[in-house]
Amino acid sequence: MSGPLNGETQEEFWSTRAKQHKRGSNEYQSMVIDELNQIAASKAGYEFNLWFEYDVFCQANSWFVYSLLSQLSHTIKVFTVLTTHLEQGHKYFWNGFGPATPEQLRACFNNRIQLTKKDLALGNQLWQAFRNRDNNTLQQLSKQQSPAFPYLKDIVEAHLDTERPARVINEIVDTGTMGFENTFSAFWKQESIYGFGDVQLKVIYASVMHERKQRKNY
Repeated sequence: MSGPLNGETQEEFWSTRAKQHKRGSNEYQSMVIDELNQIAASKAGYEFNLWFEYDVFCQANSWFVYSLLSQLSHTIKVFTVLTTHLEQGHKYFWNGFGPATPEQLRACFNNRIQLTKKDLALGNQLWQAFRNRDNNTLQQLSKQQSPAFPYLKDIVEAHLDTERPARVINEIVDTGTMGFENTFSAFWKQESIYGFGDVQLKVIYASVMHERKQRKNY
């Protein structure tokens, strides 16, 4: 979700991502590439159940997986498992698998949605637009309707509003909230749609605090 996504070949792309995560080639190979290569090694009739949450972080990663699945020449079944046990507005709505009970997880699985070829193609198109920073295409794709992408418009809008995270952090700090941990907690309550981890948000937070300090000194 963060950092460069360039690379003319798949190998160059992996190298770009390994550098982004500060991992050596061998470590990244075993941690990520070998795992994802199992998709290409699948056989006809395989079934994939993808457990991705609604938030921007998870959806961007799911689009990449859809792009890999769409390249397979053999017939497979692909299902998306969503946090259908939660209603919109619930505090865990966007990221609800972690705190879910075994019974709730079973309910999510039972409500899984099988993707059509059109859905897989849409996932691949979303990934290509996301990777190429083609915001116009991404916005157009977000208008498509599919039960496999139930909150696509909200997700794309959040992603394209690049100033929103910094703006929200500024608003939180303006309330008197002190320190990154408290800001992180407040941000998650308000903007869990992004699915940011602490490392991702810390970069934005540091930038915001630097700008605030400069304005104060000025």
